[in-house]
Amino acid sequence: MSFWDFFRRKPKVDIHSVSFDNLNWELVEKSNYKMVWRSQEFPAALSLNYFECAPDIPCDLKDIKALRDFYRELVIAKGGGIIQIEVIQVQEKEIVEAILKIPTPSGGKVYFGSYTIPYRDFSYVLKIEAHEDTMAGERDRRIFEQMLNEGKVILSDQNEILGWMEDPYDKTVQEGICKTFAENEQFDAEFPDHPLSRLRSLMKRIKTSIALSKKLGTYQVF
Repeated sequence: MSFWDFFRRKPKVDIHSVSFDNLNWELVEKSNYKMVWRSQEFPAALSLNYFECAPDIPCDLKDIKALRDFYRELVIAKGGGIIQIEVIQVQEKEIVEAILKIPTPSGGKVYFGSYTIPYRDFSYVLKIEAHEDTMAGERDRRIFEQMLNEGKVILSDQNEILGWMEDPYDKTVQEGICKTFAENEQFDAEFPDHPLSRLRSLMKRIKTSIALSKKLGTYQVF
């Protein structure tokens, strides 16, 4: 290495180059590439993953349709569906905010919220997951009955339920389990202990706390 090469070297980044509010949860796993915290109050986990390879996102983040199609394809392969996919700004850096759901064998759902922070040659994924337990189906049942009585959900002559389940960005999607009317954010206040309500609330708290090390500014963006 030459004298000038020494000064041109970029500062090394690692899993600690991204920091955030860990919600004061219990740290249960720690390595150079993954850290996991668990809630002691309800079934939920928070994790930070560091990947020393190019992100697998196949499109520019400005192509929001292609980005949503990519996430939809991934979650439908697991029988799930998308709740929300957006690109947001953190310290002038574009990151992907996603909320997904996957069904469980017991009949409930696991909700996943994530912030993907991609660079050209590596990435970070901050993820929180919240599990339905004793409340499985309760939010859907109560809101379904309410919407049915108000005529916002209709039973067709072919016994099809209209207006209840719909992909938030593509009404033609039928695969997986689409977002239900009950999963709209407007109902979170009515069901504050539901895992999706908690997930959204915790994601807002985490989002405002994300801090990217100055070292990351020396690397090429995605």
